[in-house]
Amino acid sequence: MPGAAGKVEIKRTVPKNKKTCSSYNAQVENGYLQNSDDYYLVGEKVQFSCRQNYLTKDKQKNGERECLPNGKFTEDQCSKTCSSYNAQVENGYLQNSDDYYLVGEKVQFSCRQNYLTKDKQKNGERECLPNGKFTEDQCSNIPCSPPPEIENGVLTGYKKNQYASGEKVRYGCNNGYVFEKKTNEKSEAICEETQWKSIPVCRKIGERCGPAPVVQYGDYLGPKQNNYTSGYIMQYKCPKFYKTEGETLVRCENGVWGDPPVCLEPCTANAKDMKENNIEFKWISLSKLYMEHDDAIIFRCNYGYEISNPTHLRVKCNRGVILYPKCTKIGEILI
Repeated sequence: MPGAAGKVEIKRTVPKNKKTCSSYNAQVENGYLQNSDDYYLVGEKVQFSCRQNYLTKDKQKNGERECLPNGKFTEDQCSKTCSSYNAQVENGYLQNSDDYYLVGEKVQFSCRQNYLTKDKQKNGERECLPNGKFTEDQCSNIPCSPPPEIENGVLTGYKKNQYASGEKVRYGCNNGYVFEKKTNEKSEAICEETQWKSIPVCRKIGERCGPAPVVQYGDYLGPKQNNYTSGYIMQYKCPKFYKTEGETLVRCENGVWGDPPVCLEPCTANAKDMKENNIEFKWISLSKLYMEHDDAIIFRCNYGYEISNPTHLRVKCNRGVILYPKCTKIGEILI
């Protein structure tokens, strides 16, 4: 039959007794069909495109629906989206990298240093709403309340009702007192995300220290007393095969001991553990070996055994623990 401009319009003939789906049932809300057939056979697909600011469930601009034996099409839709551009948070940054988010999806963000969310958290999230916008949240510089008083010292300068995060205040010690070196030699405290940090401590000049600090696995070489004069130096020692981390000479200063050392445990490799993992020492033939913390040892697989990654045969002692590599029979498949 002649059509517009004298052209003949040819309609598709549908075979008899064949199940079909009407293109009417393929319509997609907030989208439009790309095909123009009235009917589709089972298994055939109709393509569609979403309108501006809408995407498929797979976040694509275009999609397709397949004709099913029940005369309906597979489900898909064009959903409203939110652009990640609208999710940007002042004084923060997004953790996700998607360009668009479907309604109900959430984008995570983190606040920059000295800023917190409205719930006073470092991280937050914003949800995509049906109007194309995200739920409100922001990164704000939440202030600290006035700084605390300190014993045997005073706050210098004008005291305010609140302080911005990152702001510092200075203290001074009373006569006969000095700042404790372990807390803050600069006599300053800093407001960090609603909390005062590095609050200095004033110590009496020449104040005696209490008992010397106890070190696990180690001991000190000086006399054991209830108190020590300021300036006294105590020497510490770790047992054989234990690695010493830190200073072995610890000083008492104005009532405070310096940090004592740490004795890091050695490792013991033995035949039982190696037998269970089908390994042996590569260079030595001992049934027992002591290693200091962080020392390395190299194993090799027993005859007839192998390991997928040979670099795993070199392991380090980590505070008394050896993570043994495991070799398997050659040709054995691991599940």
